[in-house]
Amino acid sequence: MKPKDMRNSTEFSMNRCWVNKRNRIVRHRILGQFFFLALFLLTLNACQEATSIGNEIISGSNSLELVDSDTFEIIASSYRDDSVFTVAQPHYIAGSLTDPVFGKTFAGIYFQPLPPANRILLGDDLVLDSIGLLLRYGGIYGDPDYRPSFLVYRMRAPFFAVQFGGVYYEYSSFLVDPEPVGYIKKVKLRASDSSAIYIPLSRSLGEEILSQAGTPNFASKGAFASFLHGFYLMPDTSDGFGRNMALFQMNSNGAKLILYYRNDHSDSLSLSFVVDPTSAVANAIKHQYSNPEIIGQINGNPPTANAVYLQGMAGLAAKIEIPSFEDLKKAAINKAELIITVLPSEGDSLFKAPDRIVPRIKDDTSSTLRALPDDEFDRNFPFYRLDGYRKKIMVDGKPYYQYRLNIARYLQEVALGNLPLKPIYLRAFPPAVNPGRAVIADGHHPNDRLKMRLRIIYTR
Repeated sequence: MKPKDMRNSTEFSMNRCWVNKRNRIVRHRILGQFFFLALFLLTLNACQEATSIGNEIISGSNSLELVDSDTFEIIASSYRDDSVFTVAQPHYIAGSLTDPVFGKTFAGIYFQPLPPANRILLGDDLVLDSIGLLLRYGGIYGDPDYRPSFLVYRMRAPFFAVQFGGVYYEYSSFLVDPEPVGYIKKVKLRASDSSAIYIPLSRSLGEEILSQAGTPNFASKGAFASFLHGFYLMPDTSDGFGRNMALFQMNSNGAKLILYYRNDHSDSLSLSFVVDPTSAVANAIKHQYSNPEIIGQINGNPPTANAVYLQGMAGLAAKIEIPSFEDLKKAAINKAELIITVLPSEGDSLFKAPDRIVPRIKDDTSSTLRALPDDEFDRNFPFYRLDGYRKKIMVDGKPYYQYRLNIARYLQEVALGNLPLKPIYLRAFPPAVNPGRAVIADGHHPNDRLKMRLRIIYTR
């Protein structure tokens, strides 16, 4: 049982004659010492738990040394990031960019509207009024004043949902009709979470869909998908690439094919075909680079300007190698922080750096990039935080963006020999649909406060 603290009790104030002033001081000192002793034991226990991964290394040592070092050599280069899944994304992107540093980017969306239910009855003597696509978007990336134009094509190839084995990459393409069925010109995009565009579609398409009412094609969602495979939304680049992209919300509330019609009993009727959880949706993304430095680096040449390039939407990853870490075999890693600083570049005012970047390593059996152990713990254990979020700092009186990645658990596994030391690939997150890009300082930048560095605190 804990000693009773009488300092604030009524009993103490009314009966202080039972103890003199000296005894009260002694009692307070004992309580204070007990408190600090308990705090010390808790702290010691927490420290032991946090570094338990290294207990087997240091248990036999009589003299431990804590080392804080950021002098590890880092070899960085730009890497062509491809084979990125573009399904099951938080949003999808359509538009085109002309970036003075990163060249041209093109993004279109394949999507599959489905009827809201099976066996829909529309009545008799159906007459089409109009048909169109309502597409909501949650903001834009790039120039807010640029007005893009969009085309809509009807898909002619089967397009299956992920649940039925559809796995699509950024380079996936499907056969579409040669002529568009919809077009919207010079639309004003708004950077809000509830904006939408409405694209009128051809009357002939609407009449064809309406004529299927009462037929087997309206009997189920699968039958309708076999009749109307889907649509392809793409930017119109006939007059050149644009300067922004819209982040579309391709879900039940965000993407609809709306059929306006009347029958023999009512007019002003409508039927919405929605992009629901069983629909297939995928981004198609293309990059064109003209910067000699970027082209040289992705072809294997080392950086010539102490900078590497990072770009989302399956663009460019920064490849990081730390060969000198091999010297820390069997060390107990207390902290390992990879520090990345964004350098100023042309176009920064319109084309922002990614909100977050993540580290990845290649799978042992394929070239697929997978998460580090630190990323896995980040999702389940709040004590371990991968971080990687963009933050503003001041260096030499000037503002810069910086990322910090906590990768201690991965490097500890390497030090223990449980994992091999591999190159780390820095990606914008999420990699398929994050349009952010950044020029970052490499590990040999002449300014020590800007250069990429790895800070490790370890015990040996």
